[in-house]
Amino acid sequence: MEGSRVEGADTRIILSNRRHFMAHSVILKQRSTLFKTMLEKESEVRNADIHYQIVLQNYDKETGKEINPVFRRIPLDSDGHPLRPVSVIREGHDARGNLKLYGYFDRIIATFFDGDLILDTTDITTTLEDAAGLVNAAEYLGSVSGDSLNVCSHMLLNEANRWHKSVNSLITACSLWARLSSKPLLRTPSLGSM
Repeated sequence: MEGSRVEGADTRIILSNRRHFMAHSVILKQRSTLFKTMLEKESEVRNADIHYQIVLQNYDKETGKEINPVFRRIPLDSDGHPLRPVSVIREGHDARGNLKLYGYFDRIIATFFDGDLILDTTDITTTLEDAAGLVNAAEYLGSVSGDSLNVCSHMLLNEANRWHKSVNSLITACSLWARLSSKPLLRTPSLGSM
């Protein structure tokens, strides 16, 4: 989906200077309460295929200050061009902020369009961090499909079973299960303050 042209798509979503894709506003509204709210007001665009532009931002170009990452609907003129300067999350040598953040949103939004959600299972810590980021992204988007959270929970349980078999002490296994089921674990500072 990244950077691709989708037949009949009317919404451009920009997650970073390198990650963007086209989507149908109808599907976005069905799968996310955040996007439903953002796309409620009809677009003024009449002479272009793109009627909506949504950008994930962590920097306010007008004030020159870092901000908490947030999705914003960017007003477009009748030809589909932004009416004001737009800042995007930067990847690469001039990157700012949480570089994993756009990846979490990218992966959750992909599930809206039947994409697979894959959990990083390199080790216990990485898996927990990845799951927490995905759950927070889904919660922030108001993922009403529920699929994103259900898939993530199912994958976590499968990984916990695998880890349980590989640990050699009951205390270690109990500690791991407590970490997996801890609600505060699913709150990361980068998204919790949004």
